[in-house]
Amino acid sequence: MLGCLKKQRINFFIVWFILVFSCNQGYKPKPKGYNQIQFPEKKFEQIKVSNKYSFKKNTQANHKIDNERFWVTLKYEKLKAEILITHKEILKNKELDEFIQESYKLIGRHQIKAESIIEKRVVTPKKKHAVLFEINGEVASPYQFITTDSSKNFLRAALYLDNPVANDSIMPIVEYLKNDVNHILNTLVWNGR
Repeated sequence: MLGCLKKQRINFFIVWFILVFSCNQGYKPKPKGYNQIQFPEKKFEQIKVSNKYSFKKNTQANHKIDNERFWVTLKYEKLKAEILITHKEILKNKELDEFIQESYKLIGRHQIKAESIIEKRVVTPKKKHAVLFEINGEVASPYQFITTDSSKNFLRAALYLDNPVANDSIMPIVEYLKNDVNHILNTLVWNGR
């Protein structure tokens, strides 16, 4: 029996020793880390959409042109995103207002999940007037623009992500793509003019 008490006493001291000395160091969780994203150097190529308009796009994006509607899809496979460019021909004066209202309705659909929608009116280096929309929050389309020549052409471009923006980890991707959208707007030419 005396041997059993010695074993229990030794076990008690071992457990007590482990508990006392293991509590001296405070636990510090490691901060969240995000993967570093390396973007290739940007190179641009001219895209001509029938006789309607042309612009320069990033060569990292594959493009598909709908020659019936004069729409363009730029697909970024690696970044899981795309830029959709829709063109509408203005045949009557009131159609321009309808196209603008339709664009605002599409942007308004993001209000459910958007934290904010920032609207900016800009003039490009080629003197084109446009309205940029930056939609913050967990949305699938965080950046868009509309522009027109006020007589024949109306164009809307929207950046779409396969996964809605949920955190800061993909913000570098969004910024990279926003720059591409801006480059499209800045290099846009109507009817080869």
